[in-house]
Amino acid sequence: MNPLGGSIPQPEDPRLLAAAHGAAAISWRVVPYYAARYGERGWQFTLADSGWMTTLPSFGSAQALRQIKWVTRVLSNRGMPGWLTEQHLRILVHQLNRHAPEDAALWQILDDAREVLASERAQAIPHDAFEARAREFAAQVGMPDVPLAVGSGRILLAASADQRGGVKGAVRSTLPWFTDEARFPPTWRRAARALVRSSAVLHLA
Repeated sequence: MNPLGGSIPQPEDPRLLAAAHGAAAISWRVVPYYAARYGERGWQFTLADSGWMTTLPSFGSAQALRQIKWVTRVLSNRGMPGWLTEQHLRILVHQLNRHAPEDAALWQILDDAREVLASERAQAIPHDAFEARAREFAAQVGMPDVPLAVGSGRILLAASADQRGGVKGAVRSTLPWFTDEARFPPTWRRAARALVRSSAVLHLA
């Protein structure tokens, strides 16, 4: 599915391939950040990673969780914080249950891994605060309740949560994209920096 990504294991079952492709398409539709930042190369990696994730439950819960946590850290260091992996897993599980409902017990392993990621994020930034601060960010940039702005706030907060959880490059790989003066106006850039500061994870000028 991705000649650029090396030998990433993929399912042979066409139902799982369909689920992986469907999940990738939905994730890219609901998170414009993927296309804006990563383009066609990112799309190919999303397809390959999605297919690989469908193979993990066959190795059991513990191994699947280890692999999910590993790829989450890798992606976070590349500008895709763990909250994005959580959301993709949610979509992928839904697609797997749609295409292969008889294996629901296997797909529950992926959903359990997603819940672990969410729980670890909440240890850094509680769920209520995470949502409230994301919406505050959207209001500060003049786009209250606009999904694009709220989602951007969530991505920034998720990077901060990952940083607190030990992913050293999480903020460094995410914040500069949202504070690029060629991409965003001054109000947005100030709000993005303030949001990260307010998370009490990093103190940035």
